[in-house]
Amino acid sequence: MPLGGTCCDPTVDYSANGEFAYTATLGNCGNSLCVWFYRSDDNGVTWTGLNNVTPGDPRRELTTSGSDKEYIHVDKHCGSPHVDNIYMTWHDNNIMQFARSTDKGNTWSKTSFSADPLGIGSDITTDHNGNVYYVWPEFNSRSIRLKKSTDGVATFASGTTTIASTQGSYEFPVPAMDKRKVFIYASVDADLSGGAYHGSIYASWTDSYAPTGANPINNHSRIQVAYSRNQGATWSTVTPHSTADQSTVDRFHQWLAVGQDGTVHLVFYDTRESASRTGVDLYYTSSTDGAQTFSAPQRLTTVTSAKINDSFEYGDYNGLDHVVRQSSIFTDNRVEGGGGGDDIDVYSTTDINPSTVNVNPFPRKPSSIAGPTLICPNQINLNYSVPTTTNASSYDWSVSDNSVTVTGNGNSSVFLNGITSKDTITVWAQNTCGNSAPTSFIVDLAPASVCNVSDCIKENLNINSDTISIADIFDVINSIESDATISAGNFKAFRAGNEIELNNGFTVEQSSVFLAEIESCAASLLEEIKK
Repeated sequence: MPLGGTCCDPTVDYSANGEFAYTATLGNCGNSLCVWFYRSDDNGVTWTGLNNVTPGDPRRELTTSGSDKEYIHVDKHCGSPHVDNIYMTWHDNNIMQFARSTDKGNTWSKTSFSADPLGIGSDITTDHNGNVYYVWPEFNSRSIRLKKSTDGVATFASGTTTIASTQGSYEFPVPAMDKRKVFIYASVDADLSGGAYHGSIYASWTDSYAPTGANPINNHSRIQVAYSRNQGATWSTVTPHSTADQSTVDRFHQWLAVGQDGTVHLVFYDTRESASRTGVDLYYTSSTDGAQTFSAPQRLTTVTSAKINDSFEYGDYNGLDHVVRQSSIFTDNRVEGGGGGDDIDVYSTTDINPSTVNVNPFPRKPSSIAGPTLICPNQINLNYSVPTTTNASSYDWSVSDNSVTVTGNGNSSVFLNGITSKDTITVWAQNTCGNSAPTSFIVDLAPASVCNVSDCIKENLNINSDTISIADIFDVINSIESDATISAGNFKAFRAGNEIELNNGFTVEQSSVFLAEIESCAASLLEEIKK
């Protein structure tokens, strides 16, 4: 990352139309940890986007010391009054913190909740109305807490709501995590599908079956999922896996995501393939009835990860998201096979449901712009177009030179007139939700020897009683090098070997007939066309 010094706990999200990608991480600031935020304006290739806003400053430093466990969320629902707000959560010495950006990550406002229960391991989600749900497990106590905002975090409601009580508190050891310990953290998401459970809020966390102690053998971890149908006022809790094997199988490090069709997706570590409860596999389960029941857990990994023998073991949490398909991310040491903890890797799984389509209502970014790349000053009726774009109802075209005339704006194909210099053509797909990310195309001027061809033409070209005007010849010649086959009115021209053929009810096979009218310009013109 730019400026270096990053440490841990990376988190990612993106703007509603996909134009910007965001990430935050902890950074080393002196003898402490800080929360740092970055933006990418080029699909994640580089993370220096904020440097374009503030030269010399490619990151935003939200804190100066004592921070941990940050997580990011972007309101991406087009019906939300707060769409594209970026929200960030973390804790400073177990006091819950919150930050908001309303300008794509450039500036941030922060809130500290010193009057609320302490916590660690929080998450955020937003519903279709833009309400913010901020969830965390209470630190050194036994409950999952919710704090809510209904105004895009201009304010938060006072106090917190208890989602559920827990058996464990903060962390507890199990055989697979006897050093780092199983961390009780929250993962939350909302149903934005418009389906039967639209508006439901879901939270998940790791817990134990009974009060925990210091001996890992005596502790048994499980996953819990809670759902609310009334915007977080009340909650129901379920266990999304079998409990018949609770004394022999531990499950922990869950993450939850709601698909665009309303399916609730959940992944977690599971020790059923390890008799000693020390090795783990990643398992997946889902619910199509609003988290009331879940499918039989499915093993995603093909090799059990043996116990990782270092102080981090399996870390603190895994990740899961669902955009077009479900993708999870997790720690795995299968390369080593026998443990030892020296060769830990990050793995990913995807395509649990490959038939799922992307129903994100924002229009897709146009894939490309088609049209001539080299033009002559004031060449008329230059045609540019984009392929049909998913969810687009119209298109907005612009040219960096504001004096250029755009005819047909709003359509997928436009005509440009008045280009006199190198320019950038940009188009956005549009619908009622807003604009897509932009697609750009650079137009440059052709060499003077090509653009000045009209100076070399003595008069109109007459062949078989058909007349090709100087303007027609000019347009045809200047279009050749961008597209080999060009339409100019009813005329078509293309170059094949040393011949130029013109077709409009007649055919000219002798290039000399055409070149005779161009005289001394012919040689230089042909050289430029060959390029």
